[in-house]
Amino acid sequence: MNPTISVAGVLLSAGLSTRMKQHKALIPWKGSTMIEYQINALLLSGVDLICVVLGYQNKEISKFIHTDPKVIIVENQNYMLGKTTSIKTGINAVKKLNPEHLLLLNVDQPREPELIKSIIEFHKRTKSLITVPKFKLAGGHPVIFDSRYTDDLENISEESLGIKDIMSKHQQSVTVMNIGSSDVLLDLNTPEDYESAL
Repeated sequence: MNPTISVAGVLLSAGLSTRMKQHKALIPWKGSTMIEYQINALLLSGVDLICVVLGYQNKEISKFIHTDPKVIIVENQNYMLGKTTSIKTGINAVKKLNPEHLLLLNVDQPREPELIKSIIEFHKRTKSLITVPKFKLAGGHPVIFDSRYTDDLENISEESLGIKDIMSKHQQSVTVMNIGSSDVLLDLNTPEDYESAL
């Protein structure tokens, strides 16, 4: 029998990275590529399983993903249709393993392992159904969902603004974790964002 999977992380890395002008997963970050850094950070944070969702340049990126029993790779063949298709691909891949919690993170949102771990621990300690880290009044990432929202996550769409729609419909279930660092807002969309973060 498989041991219980407490937290399954879905790492989104399928997009075109148009504004960055190169794939964000492959840009250098703290001694490795961004994809390697993010996977390692999630593993060190205590995530039990990581589903890496690839799309654009998937064969090239997969070369940088080292074999690990806690890491699975899935391909989103509909990545051109938006980020929600990648979320749904990842959720579909992990739901059969019945994780208790689902953590969502984009590859261009580098987070220190300690930060991710603190959000996971807060989510569990407060028995939150949906946890959103915030710096001041701005919502950040990663966001964690209780598994009861698996069906909701599988039915998001670009038209309904993705996970924002779920949080809007279930406002009473959202717990805010106030973070004293802007690190939860870091989002590397452009070369300027990247240079500034470095």
